[in-house]
Amino acid sequence: MIDEPAFTVSVNVSPRQLRDPSFVTEVWRILTKAGLPPSHLTLEITESFMVDDPESARARLRELKALGVRISMDDFGTGYSSLASLQDLPLDILKIDKLFVDHIAEDPRRTAFAQAIIRMGKTLGLGLIAEGVETADQAERLQSLGCRFAQGFYFSRPVPADEIQRMLHASHAMRIAGGRWAEAVPADRRTRLRVLEETA
Repeated sequence: MIDEPAFTVSVNVSPRQLRDPSFVTEVWRILTKAGLPPSHLTLEITESFMVDDPESARARLRELKALGVRISMDDFGTGYSSLASLQDLPLDILKIDKLFVDHIAEDPRRTAFAQAIIRMGKTLGLGLIAEGVETADQAERLQSLGCRFAQGFYFSRPVPADEIQRMLHASHAMRIAGGRWAEAVPADRRTRLRVLEETA
């Protein structure tokens, strides 16, 4: 499992941006200007970036990794990646597409697919984030399968930037205690951030 920085900033990057020869230099310029350690930046790419020119795509990702930033593959499972290509990519994180999260609590087939992705990610030493979590049952099932992190409307809908600090102050980590979800202090669900955490 990869080491987790105290916090990260995740930025979606389009295939067009990644193909720009000046993109790596621009990322470094922004990091320097913002004073953000490279390891605290996660760039989220999609599988479609690999389709047209896989060799050039791998080279670009390696350049970004050389800066020290982290690379996440967004919407994993709905695109074109094979096991062979995943082994060659300098990835840190797989984000499990919402397609595999919908109905995971009641459909054994969805559970099996999600479990296979989680096991594969762990085998490759990658972090895992489930996307599109909308219910407590989905969160519980993902945690039971070994997925520690999730995002979706169950935790929070998109909010303006000026609300983030208030949300962070109001958030409460969700941890397993005796096989049950436990929360020390009740919080407004709309402003609560949750982490699916394995027992230490």
